[in-house]
Amino acid sequence: MHLNEARDGMTPPGETEQSRSGVSEDPAREVRFFAAARDAAGESGTHVAAGTVEELTNELIRRYGDPFGRVLGVSSLLVDGQVLAVDGSMGQELPAVGVVDVLPPFAGG
Repeated sequence: MHLNEARDGMTPPGETEQSRSGVSEDPAREVRFFAAARDAAGESGTHVAAGTVEELTNELIRRYGDPFGRVLGVSSLLVDGQVLAVDGSMGQELPAVGVVDVLPPFAGG
């Protein structure tokens, strides 16, 4: 059997099935929702494969819809307790590891 025959139907070197399908190759990270974000999503969290803030927010809005998107638009995003600077930085890369928290503004002291 020739090398080319062995590769037929296989993923070329340097590519993954995910990269061929257009799905992000970034590892799925835990995303936790709090307060109004939890209410809009209908659950307390999920896992999302995303490498940038934009990929993360786009996927969350795709999954949970415009009501969640409105909450997300006014929320802070934290990775392991550190606030991400979201304004104007949608292309910002997410840290390789860490839990992302979606924290909407809330009343109280």
